[in-house]
Amino acid sequence: MVSEKTRNFIKVAASIWICFHLVVIGLSPNSSGYFSRRFSKYYSGYINLVGINYNWSFFSPSPPSALYFRYDVAYETESGDELKPMESFVFPDESKISSFDNGKRRFSTAQRFFNLQRDALRELFIPWVCKNHSGASHVYVSTETVDLLTIETAQLNSESPLSELYQKHKTEAQRFSCADSAEVSTL
Repeated sequence: MVSEKTRNFIKVAASIWICFHLVVIGLSPNSSGYFSRRFSKYYSGYINLVGINYNWSFFSPSPPSALYFRYDVAYETESGDELKPMESFVFPDESKISSFDNGKRRFSTAQRFFNLQRDALRELFIPWVCKNHSGASHVYVSTETVDLLTIETAQLNSESPLSELYQKHKTEAQRFSCADSAEVSTL
């Protein structure tokens, strides 16, 4: 049997822990707030241990565009004869990545990096594509931007399917040779 003192101690300790936990849940997501900055030194170890150390991401009225690479892999001989039909792919291929996968963010970040650093596209991405598609002779890469809808646009056009409301922009495809990329990088 547990004594009355022990039972009361457990009740008080549990009550204090519940109150502490509720205060932490209220303060920790808004890391830029005054109280969060002031008291975070007291609870930051706890939220890291428990795994609730995520900040709120407030809604952006003008969300950024989604960026994708559309690339076609060509299989041709040196004389230009087609060995097999051209294959089309998307990078990052979100159909193969779970929404909860950290790799999704990594692929998205890599795509943005390659889009901004065109030399990295030629030196890293193209050799990776050629390595993953053995026998490929050329890769044709274009960038596709999909402007995400604002809430106002979606509400005003609620009768229209969302797929019709997205605005897509595509750049002209650039041609890269797999023969040239084999010497550039050893991924």
